[in-house]
Amino acid sequence: VLLFPEVREAVAIGIPGAVIGVGAAAQTIGIGIGLVWKFTGPALAIPTATRLGERDEFVKGLGENVKGEVVAQIVVEGIFVVFAVAILIGIVSTANDPSFPNSILGNEYVDMTMENIANGDPMGVYKSDSQVNMFLRITVNNIFVSLFAFILGGLFSFGTVWLLIKNGLMLGVFHTFLYDQGALGTSLLAVYVHGTIEISSIVVAGAAGLVMGNSLLFPGTYSRKVAFVKGAIRGLKIVVGLVPFFIVAGFLESFVTRYTNMPLVVNLGIIGLSLALIIGYFLIWPSFAAKKAGESV
Repeated sequence: VLLFPEVREAVAIGIPGAVIGVGAAAQTIGIGIGLVWKFTGPALAIPTATRLGERDEFVKGLGENVKGEVVAQIVVEGIFVVFAVAILIGIVSTANDPSFPNSILGNEYVDMTMENIANGDPMGVYKSDSQVNMFLRITVNNIFVSLFAFILGGLFSFGTVWLLIKNGLMLGVFHTFLYDQGALGTSLLAVYVHGTIEISSIVVAGAAGLVMGNSLLFPGTYSRKVAFVKGAIRGLKIVVGLVPFFIVAGFLESFVTRYTNMPLVVNLGIIGLSLALIIGYFLIWPSFAAKKAGESV
């Protein structure tokens, strides 16, 4: 979302210190998410109601592809460190050059945000379109961006790293710009409602790209062609498995974030549930399932 101008409003997403999170699912789209999960589940070997007994397949699929690949890749390659450094560069650059946001975010977006701040509604951009149109546009765009981040991994991982640096830079610029305008607190509470899932999923998609890219750089005992195919398949499974999260993020951004006057406890509750869900899904659950199956993920 940070990358493409047609959804510039979603540039206002972020996560402090590169802490990742994932949005809470809304019951009203539970059926839709369930259908997507039904089709994306097999790619990750996630069991549906008829596959609960296939524990070994689940462990090898979700555990290996998500935890074994994404988490290890994040740690080894320092992907979150790179993202955090990019955010820091954006912060420092904006603090030292007030015109820097215009060159990164664009004059149109900066002027629109300034106008919204003057009107007493810094996050007015989230109310500029109907909920349904916004949901469809943002969700499709998020999925496209994740695929783009993954595909760029084919450039020996450098393309994916470039994309994450660009997004981190824009994130740091945006928050510092709002801080200078005295609207940082309002923006943080609003955008993290959906931003936790959105930014975390984009970064995880980037990690999937690195899985593919590193298969070219470090093929091991395989030929580069065979290693690349294997890495591409593993990475693609991760990206496909992120689709339900992008649907949730799109729903939250379109139907919930626009209510900028929500009680503080509601905002923090959604953010807290989001963080708990991403940690549980990507870290705790695969390990738990592996132990139950008597295996080590």
